Amino acid sequence: MILEFLCIVCLMYLLAVTLITFLGLSAPVGFPVDQEGMTDFQIFTPLLLGLFIFFVLSLLNRFPWLYSYIVPITQRNRDKQYGSARLLLTLSKLWILIVVILDFQYRTGYPITKPGSPGELILYISLGIFLFLALLVYMIYSISTG
Repeated sequence: MILEFLCIVCLMYLLAVTLITFLGLSAPVGFPVDQEGMTDFQIFTPLLLGLFIFFVLSLLNRFPWLYSYIVPITQRNRDKQYGSARLLLTLSKLWILIVVILDFQYRTGYPITKPGSPGELILYISLGIFLFLALLVYMIYSISTG
Protein backbone atom coordinates (compact mmCIF):
# COMPACT_ATOMS: atom_id res chain seq x y z
CA MET A 1 0.00 0.00 0.00
CA ILE A 2 2.79 2.41 0.89
CA LEU A 3 4.71 1.49 -2.27
CA GLU A 4 1.65 2.20 -4.43
CA PHE A 5 1.36 5.57 -2.70
CA LEU A 6 5.02 6.30 -3.48
CA CYS A 7 4.40 5.39 -7.12
CA ILE A 8 1.50 7.85 -7.23
CA VAL A 9 3.68 10.53 -5.62
CA CYS A 10 6.29 9.92 -8.37
CA LEU A 11 3.59 10.36 -11.02
CA MET A 12 2.36 13.56 -9.38
CA TYR A 13 5.91 14.91 -9.31
CA LEU A 14 6.31 14.08 -13.01
CA LEU A 15 3.01 15.80 -13.78
CA ALA A 16 3.98 18.93 -11.84
CA VAL A 17 7.40 19.22 -13.45
CA THR A 18 5.94 18.55 -16.91
CA LEU A 19 3.27 21.23 -16.52
CA ILE A 20 5.72 23.76 -15.11
CA THR A 21 8.09 23.07 -17.98
CA PHE A 22 5.39 23.15 -20.67
CA LEU A 23 3.64 26.29 -19.42
CA GLY A 24 6.92 28.12 -18.81
CA LEU A 25 5.97 29.05 -15.28
CA SER A 26 8.53 30.02 -12.73
CA ALA A 27 9.19 26.84 -10.86
CA PRO A 28 8.89 26.72 -7.07
CA VAL A 29 11.80 25.51 -5.00
CA GLY A 30 12.19 21.76 -5.35
CA PHE A 31 11.01 21.67 -8.97
CA PRO A 32 14.12 22.58 -10.94
CA VAL A 33 13.23 22.78 -14.62
CA ASP A 34 14.62 24.46 -17.71
CA GLN A 35 12.20 24.61 -20.61
CA GLU A 36 14.50 26.32 -23.09
CA GLY A 37 15.35 24.23 -26.13
CA MET A 38 12.89 21.44 -25.38
CA THR A 39 10.12 20.45 -27.77
CA ASP A 40 6.65 19.50 -26.56
CA PHE A 41 7.41 15.87 -27.36
CA GLN A 42 10.51 15.95 -25.15
CA ILE A 43 8.55 17.56 -22.35
CA PHE A 44 5.61 15.14 -22.36
CA THR A 45 7.45 11.89 -23.12
CA PRO A 46 8.54 11.16 -19.51
CA LEU A 47 5.03 11.82 -18.19
CA LEU A 48 3.41 9.62 -20.82
CA LEU A 49 6.01 6.91 -20.29
CA GLY A 50 5.49 7.05 -16.53
CA LEU A 51 1.70 6.86 -16.88
CA PHE A 52 1.95 3.96 -19.32
CA ILE A 53 4.30 1.99 -17.08
CA PHE A 54 2.20 2.72 -13.99
CA PHE A 55 -1.10 1.60 -15.54
CA VAL A 56 0.28 -1.47 -17.34
CA LEU A 57 2.12 -2.76 -14.28
CA SER A 58 -0.85 -1.95 -12.02
CA LEU A 59 -3.12 -3.92 -14.36
CA LEU A 60 -0.65 -6.80 -14.47
CA ASN A 61 -0.44 -6.71 -10.67
CA ARG A 62 -4.12 -7.73 -10.51
CA PHE A 63 -3.44 -11.04 -12.25
CA PRO A 64 -0.59 -12.77 -10.36
CA TRP A 65 -1.50 -16.21 -11.76
CA LEU A 66 -0.20 -15.06 -15.16
CA TYR A 67 3.39 -14.63 -13.93
CA SER A 68 6.18 -17.15 -14.25
CA TYR A 69 7.40 -18.46 -10.92
CA ILE A 70 10.66 -20.12 -9.95
CA VAL A 71 8.86 -22.79 -7.91
CA PRO A 72 5.75 -24.83 -8.72
CA ILE A 73 2.56 -23.18 -7.44
CA THR A 74 0.45 -25.35 -5.15
CA GLN A 75 -2.59 -24.65 -3.01
CA ARG A 76 -0.30 -24.49 0.04
CA ASN A 77 2.13 -21.87 -1.27
CA ARG A 78 -0.13 -19.98 -3.68
CA ASP A 79 -0.96 -17.00 -1.45
CA LYS A 80 2.65 -16.46 -0.35
CA GLN A 81 4.00 -16.73 -3.89
CA TYR A 82 1.36 -14.38 -5.30
CA GLY A 83 2.00 -11.87 -2.53
CA SER A 84 5.76 -11.87 -2.98
CA ALA A 85 5.46 -11.61 -6.77
CA ARG A 86 3.07 -8.66 -6.47
CA LEU A 87 5.46 -6.98 -4.03
CA LEU A 88 8.36 -7.44 -6.44
CA LEU A 89 6.30 -6.00 -9.30
CA THR A 90 5.33 -2.99 -7.20
CA LEU A 91 8.96 -2.42 -6.19
CA SER A 92 9.98 -2.66 -9.84
CA LYS A 93 7.28 -0.18 -10.80
CA LEU A 94 8.56 2.29 -8.20
CA TRP A 95 12.16 1.78 -9.33
CA ILE A 96 11.25 2.39 -12.99
CA LEU A 97 9.33 5.57 -12.13
CA ILE A 98 12.30 6.87 -10.14
CA VAL A 99 14.57 6.23 -13.12
CA VAL A 100 12.11 8.11 -15.40
CA ILE A 101 12.16 11.06 -12.98
CA LEU A 102 15.96 11.04 -12.84
CA ASP A 103 16.12 10.95 -16.62
CA PHE A 104 13.70 13.87 -16.91
CA GLN A 105 15.66 15.85 -14.33
CA TYR A 106 18.84 15.19 -16.27
CA ARG A 107 17.30 16.21 -19.62
CA THR A 108 15.85 19.46 -18.27
CA GLY A 109 19.34 20.63 -17.39
CA TYR A 110 18.97 20.47 -13.64
CA PRO A 111 19.90 16.98 -12.53
CA ILE A 112 19.63 16.01 -8.91
CA THR A 113 23.40 15.63 -8.94
CA LYS A 114 25.79 17.26 -11.35
CA PRO A 115 26.64 15.14 -14.43
CA GLY A 116 29.90 13.29 -14.00
CA SER A 117 30.00 13.88 -10.25
CA PRO A 118 30.52 11.04 -7.79
CA GLY A 119 26.96 11.66 -6.56
CA GLU A 120 25.53 10.68 -9.94
CA LEU A 121 27.50 7.44 -9.97
CA ILE A 122 26.50 6.63 -6.40
CA LEU A 123 22.86 7.32 -7.24
CA TYR A 124 22.78 4.91 -10.18
CA ILE A 125 24.79 2.26 -8.35
CA SER A 126 22.43 2.45 -5.38
CA LEU A 127 19.42 2.07 -7.69
CA GLY A 128 21.04 -0.99 -9.27
CA ILE A 129 21.84 -2.47 -5.87
CA PHE A 130 18.24 -1.83 -4.76
CA LEU A 131 16.85 -3.71 -7.73
CA PHE A 132 19.35 -6.57 -7.29
CA LEU A 133 18.52 -6.89 -3.58
CA ALA A 134 14.78 -6.88 -4.30
CA LEU A 135 15.23 -9.70 -6.81
CA LEU A 136 17.51 -11.62 -4.44
CA VAL A 137 15.07 -11.35 -1.51
CA TYR A 138 12.22 -12.43 -3.80
CA MET A 139 14.14 -15.47 -5.05
CA ILE A 140 15.20 -16.54 -1.54
CA TYR A 141 11.69 -16.08 -0.19
CA SER A 142 10.12 -17.92 -3.12
CA ILE A 143 12.44 -20.87 -2.82
CA SER A 144 12.08 -21.09 0.96
CA THR A 145 8.25 -21.01 0.85
CA GLY A 146 8.02 -23.21 -2.26
